[in-house]
This record gives sequence, C-alpha cells and structure tokens, in this order.
Amino acid sequence: MSGIVPWRTDPIRPEPPTPLHITVNGTRIEGLQGQSIAGILLAHGRTEWRTTVAGRRRGVFCGIGVCFDCIATVNGESDVRLCMRRAKEGDVIETQNDEPAGDRCREEAVAAEPDASAAGCRCGEAVGTGVDGPAAGRCRGEMGAARVDAPRTESP
Repeated sequence: MSGIVPWRTDPIRPEPPTPLHITVNGTRIEGLQGQSIAGILLAHGRTEWRTTVAGRRRGVFCGIGVCFDCIATVNGESDVRLCMRRAKEGDVIETQNDEPAGDRCREEAVAAEPDASAAGCRCGEAVGTGVDGPAAGRCRGEMGAARVDAPRTESP
C-alpha cells in the first residue's frame, strides 16, 4: 500500500500538482512544485548521490537538515542540503564527492604559512610556528579557509 494520498482525495484540498523539471548530472527529471530536491530524487529511485572520503555512498539520512548526508551542488552553490531545498523549475544539480580533508588541509596550511610545519596537519589542528607559537593559525580545510589567525598577543 502506498503512503501517498492522491491529491484529489487529500482532506487538506491542495492545489493541483504543477510539474517542474530539474537537471541532475545532465539528466532532466520531473518533479512537482513544492517537493524538495531530495524528494524528487527519491521519487525517481535515487537513494544516494554523494560519496564520502571513505568511498561510502550517501543520500538522505535524517531528512531534516541536521546531518549533511544529502549535500550536492545546486545551481553552482556547493554543499546544499537537498532535503531542505525546494526544487525550482530549471534547477541544475551536480552530485558531490568528498575530498580527503587532510591533504587539502595540509596544502592550504603550507600556502598560508610557508614556514609552517604542516606535514602532520589535520583539519582543526594548530599550524605554524611564528612569533605567536603553534596557536598562530588553525587549518580549516573543511570550511574552505586556509587558516584562522589567533589574535596577536604582546609579550610583557
């Protein structure tokens, strides 16, 4: 038995469904006005559209925007939670694959502070050995920033 109530018999009496089209990785698919992008993908049998660094496939997990498992690029904007985004006519969705954050983190740390010993940098760890010591910067590859500077402190 289907859990979907036909719109004509729905006691809330919604408007008739209006079809819309989105493009997912170059393939045009149809959905209905008001559906989330994740809802359209699920209705078309797609249960996964992202790959983790470990190679695990992901799609909708929580469905309420908390877990970030359902992210993809929508109209050029990356890391959009598809369970939270209502589809609009003509939306272009590209699936995403996670990058190993450690490599990106290390590269960004070295680019930001060439003197840094970032060989063992893990995202979020302090990097750099400048006048402010190891807490001078933090590598934040996951957020797309090379580092965040700690406020400079004067020595007494």
